[in-house]
Amino acid sequence: MKALRLREAMAAFHYLIDRGAGHVNQNRLRRVLILMTAALLCLVMARVSYGGERAGTGRLTLWFSLTDCPQNVMESLLSSCFRDTGLRVEATGYPDEDALGAAFESGRPDLLYCAQSRAVLLGGGVATDSDAPGTDFHAIGSRVPLLAVNTTLTDADFESIEALLEAANTDTPFLAGGCWADLLYAALSSEGETMLGDPEQDAKNAAWAELYNRLALASFRGGLAVCENAAEYVRQGLVPCAVVYSSSAAGMKGEGFALRPLPLPEGGETRYPAERMGFAVLDRADAKATELFLRWLDGRGAETASAAGLVPDGGAQADTAPGRTLAELSSRGALYWPDTAEPFYRNRASCERALREALDLLA
Repeated sequence: MKALRLREAMAAFHYLIDRGAGHVNQNRLRRVLILMTAALLCLVMARVSYGGERAGTGRLTLWFSLTDCPQNVMESLLSSCFRDTGLRVEATGYPDEDALGAAFESGRPDLLYCAQSRAVLLGGGVATDSDAPGTDFHAIGSRVPLLAVNTTLTDADFESIEALLEAANTDTPFLAGGCWADLLYAALSSEGETMLGDPEQDAKNAAWAELYNRLALASFRGGLAVCENAAEYVRQGLVPCAVVYSSSAAGMKGEGFALRPLPLPEGGETRYPAERMGFAVLDRADAKATELFLRWLDGRGAETASAAGLVPDGGAQADTAPGRTLAELSSRGALYWPDTAEPFYRNRASCERALREALDLLA
C-alpha cells in the first residue's frame, strides 16, 4: 500500500473542501452522528458522594477521569468503602484528561485516581514517601491496551495491526479509539523500536511513519472515529472495533461485546506495555482519613483491580471480559512495565492531542 504523507493528506482534505462540502451521503451522516454522540458523552462530569460519615472517620475528596475509570465502577468502590468503614469520599469524575488537568487551575483534591506516570508529573504537588519519585502513589493494578470488538458487526480475526488498519480502509467508521499514542507505542515496542511521543521527531523513524501513514489513510477514507468513549461505542454497535484501555471497559457487557489482545505488527514480538494505576495522595490530605482509605484498599487484595479492569499486582483475576483477556496475557508472560519516566510518558498527553487533531482534519 502506498504511504500517505501528512502534507499530501492535508492537501487532499482541503481539495475536497474546496470542491464543495454540501454533499453528504449516508456514510458521512453516520460519521456526524457518531461525533455528535461523542460530544454528548464528553459533557458528562459525574459527582459521587455517600452522605454522612461515622464519628472519627473523616472525609476525603477524590478526582478522576472517566477515561481512567467508568463512573459505575468508582461508584461501586466508594459505596463499598462507606459501607465497610463509614469513610465519606466525595469524588468528581471529569470527562477526559484535559478537563481533569484544567480543574487543577482552581483547586486540588485529597486523592487523585490516575496512572503512575501522571502522579510522577505532579511532582512537588504530591506528598513524598512512595514507590514513584516525588509522589505518594498507591498502585492497585495495571491497565493494558486492548481491542474491543462487536462480533455482531464483524467476525474478522485480525492477526496483525496491518490487517486491522486495512479493514479500517472504508468509507464508514470501522475503528474507534481514544488512545492512538498508546497504540503506536505498543506497536513500536513490539518491533523493538522507541517512541518519544514527539510526532516531529518520531516521524524520522521509518517504523513509526509507516504505522502513522496507515492510520492517516484509514482516517482520510472515513474508517476511523476519534472519541473518548470508544469501548461504549463498540458495546452499542456504533462501530465494529476500538482500541481501548482495559480500564475503560471495566464491567462492560453486551451482545457480541468482546475484548481481545491488541493486534501487533507482523513479525513483532508478543509484548504489551502495562501501566500501573492507583491513588496519588496530594499534600494536605487528612492523614487519618487517608490511612483508613488506603488500609481498606489493601484489605481488598486483587478485588479492586479486577473490578477496575486492571491486572492485579498479585492474586487471581476476576472472570470478566477484561479479566479473562488480561489473565491470558499475564499467563503467557506477554506483559511488561516500561519506565514511566521515559520521554513517551512525559509527552504522551501532547502527542495524543496532536494525533487526534491530525486524524480529525484528515477525516
